[in-house]
Amino acid sequence: MTLSLEESYEREVSALIKAGKNLGCRNLTIVTLDEEGEIKVGSFVVNIIPLWKFLLTRWDSTGKAL
Repeated sequence: MTLSLEESYEREVSALIKAGKNLGCRNLTIVTLDEEGEIKVGSFVVNIIPLWKFLLTRWDSTGKAL
């Protein structure tokens, strides 16, 4: 997925926010091919991370990078 495309961005972020609301999660992540960043939407933080970095990162039980 490439978030630089407006349609993909809207679809992916809105679906993730909806899931976050249903599950009570505030720290959310989208894994992309090569994009990186952070989006704040209300009380939610959406982390955007490239796949290679996601696979090489160690995560704790709360979903935060170690």
